[in-house]
Amino acid sequence: MRNDPHTLVEGALIASFAMGAHACYIYVRGEFIAEREALQRAVDEAYDARLIGKDNIHGYPFDLYVHHGAGAYICGEETALIESLKARRACRASSLRSRPMSASMAARPRSTTSSPSP
Repeated sequence: MRNDPHTLVEGALIASFAMGAHACYIYVRGEFIAEREALQRAVDEAYDARLIGKDNIHGYPFDLYVHHGAGAYICGEETALIESLKARRACRASSLRSRPMSASMAARPRSTTSSPSP
């Protein structure tokens, strides 16, 4: 994200196409302000060039959202990350209450990956 955010945008498009997903949410921890701004610029440039979006040049509708978190360490855990993306308090769900791969925010299958800080 720091040196070449366009590569992340391209990788998200390719991975989403391979999974059949039409949306990607990238969660950036609160303390990485410069990285989030660089990534958001790359996303905006991709939309402007029609590389991503509903009516893009690839013919595969794909939207990419950059979500700025508060920097909570717990958001590295899948269910806490999804709660944060839903604008709720980032809390880990108990295994009895939630199965991580059961459904996404839009009640569809999802893939959630937590990577190390940039």
